[in-house]
Amino acid sequence: MEGPLCNDPADEPEAHALCELAAHIHAATAEFSERVAAFDLRDAWGGAGIRSCAHWLSIYAGFESSTGQELIRVGTALAALPLTRAAFGAGELSLDKAKALAGVATAGDEEGWVELGRELTAGQLSRICRLYRQAREGNPEAQLANRGLWTSYREDGMLRLVALLPPEEGALVASVLESIALERSQQPAQAAGETLAEGREAPQVPDPAQDPWAARRADALVAVCEHAAGVAASELEGAPGRTRVVVHVYASLLSGKAEGGRCALEDGQALPPSVAERLACEAEVVELWEREGLPIDLGRSRRTVSPRLRMALNARDRGCCFPGCPIPLRRTHAHHLQHWAEGGRTDLSNLVSLCGFHHRRLHEGAYSIRHERDGSLSFEARNGKLIRAQSQWLDCASA
Repeated sequence: MEGPLCNDPADEPEAHALCELAAHIHAATAEFSERVAAFDLRDAWGGAGIRSCAHWLSIYAGFESSTGQELIRVGTALAALPLTRAAFGAGELSLDKAKALAGVATAGDEEGWVELGRELTAGQLSRICRLYRQAREGNPEAQLANRGLWTSYREDGMLRLVALLPPEEGALVASVLESIALERSQQPAQAAGETLAEGREAPQVPDPAQDPWAARRADALVAVCEHAAGVAASELEGAPGRTRVVVHVYASLLSGKAEGGRCALEDGQALPPSVAERLACEAEVVELWEREGLPIDLGRSRRTVSPRLRMALNARDRGCCFPGCPIPLRRTHAHHLQHWAEGGRTDLSNLVSLCGFHHRRLHEGAYSIRHERDGSLSFEARNGKLIRAQSQWLDCASA
């Protein structure tokens, strides 16, 4: 198997050995991507709480979800690109090059793209393919389809923001940030708490930013968000209660003590008890006493998870606790391990964070959660098999 041409005068035998090993890795990756694409096409990954084939790969094969998605995308594209498939399988193209070609090559122009892939570095090829896609897809519909904002935390704890906006909206955002940054750069910085005599200049506080102008634009973005948050808070102050979805359900039905009974939305639309049970996990619960079908008394409402308790839960779980699930805590629900209708307490030891998808699947009976003696959680599929990420010990619910 021959890989890319290697020539290292300092250690030529070792250089060729490394290139040969890289070619074997590329060939194995090509086979893996094709097989996992076929695996995805058959929906063979489906199971209790598994969101997608990429999610399955994150649990059982140790890949990041984004890496799994790329492997599936490339493997799927190879079915229509025989030349790329052959070069990738022979170790002549790396996964990075195959990813770039999969986004631009077609049956009519594949040969030229593959030759280009053999000649250029992965970085050079990715840049050319990116520019080509921009020229090909630069229409309003494609821009609207591709718009979005993504966030991720770096290893040093800083939050990275990546945004894609249509040109006119991007120009508006850039203009506002530039204007605020320029205005702030012209304001003298004064030491905190220091009163200056008339005629004296305020001492300048040095900014440690490696790129001062970029830092000012970041400060401008924070200032815009702080202003928006303040406006939203003032608008909400004294406003009427939050919009509600009212569900009528018998407590005995939630606790499993009765099979019949009412379970419906306010307009009469019936709901499965599992849906009402899931909604009740973080709902505002109002006790209503009835006699012969007519309400006779109304108890006071109570919120099952207080804001203080929710903060503690977020600090402990930091996201959905289902194995391999990447959903962050801001999009999770607080689930009672023992439902409140069955006497379960609303405290930290009886709560676990689950995203909407896994919360719904749990109440549908696709899997179950069990407390272990050490306080950790075990996730079991309906057939009794443990669901666990590769080499992962789940401790998000440990006391």
